[in-house]
Amino acid sequence: MEIDLHGQHVSAETSCNTTSFPAGTKVSVVRDPADAARYLVVSPGQDWREATSEGVWFGLMTGAAISLLVVWIGYRALLHPDGPGSPLDQEAANRAAGTPEARPRNTASAALDRFGESWESNKEAMVKSLTNLVDMDIRLHGTILGALVIAVTGWVIICGADVNAELAYDRSLVSTQPVVNTTLLEHGGKGTNPAVRFGTQAVRLAHGLRWEDFRHIGETIPVVEDPQIPERLIPSELADSRGLWGLLMDNGPMIILWTAIVGFLGWMFIPRELAAAGEAFEVFLRRGRPKGRH
Repeated sequence: MEIDLHGQHVSAETSCNTTSFPAGTKVSVVRDPADAARYLVVSPGQDWREATSEGVWFGLMTGAAISLLVVWIGYRALLHPDGPGSPLDQEAANRAAGTPEARPRNTASAALDRFGESWESNKEAMVKSLTNLVDMDIRLHGTILGALVIAVTGWVIICGADVNAELAYDRSLVSTQPVVNTTLLEHGGKGTNPAVRFGTQAVRLAHGLRWEDFRHIGETIPVVEDPQIPERLIPSELADSRGLWGLLMDNGPMIILWTAIVGFLGWMFIPRELAAAGEAFEVFLRRGRPKGRH
């Protein structure tokens, strides 16, 4: 990234766990003792420290142990062949048995006929083996499902960081720009934000206010102005911590999208297991209820 270091524009490297740094964000950097022109973005208070071989091996072993633990938990919870069956497994298979009709031979050569028959038989055997593997081996389903869930989770996290980039930028402005008191003139409506008096003009805020319905006209609203976009006002309360509820509100669309995609993948790959889990959950909910008379 390009940073402004005491009025001088320099390049700084980012770490592997960086998601996004909107323009205007204050960052902490350290300088490489061996290279005065190399800077690294770090957390506040961190200093330059070379990675040791012990630290690298500890990280590798810790990651491997966590991965194996997750795989083992998933295997025991979902993929174990001795796990409870599904009620769908008890349904009768409605597959009609029969012999395929003989194909008329249109080729003039018996060698080509034998080659064609051999090719068709090998193809049918391969398709049958793959069908049996896909239909019966839940471990294959679970492995594919787990890989897809990991990929979808990473994609949703990246998209969520991009979606919240403007919000993170505005919060950084609230922390760095001077606060100006304005007066609430109008509550926001459907698709619009509240309007405040900024100087001699009525300007709509870039974000809505919390508990807006309980705010009265004429109330003082602290805001900051975007230095890059004049008269773009950001409520200073945007930087206040909102806890778990605020986190859910900010990332609600991405959470809903992740839940929908993962649910669809589960319905595709492990429908019998989901049916068994649903039946077990239904039995749990019915536990303790009085039984009806027959």
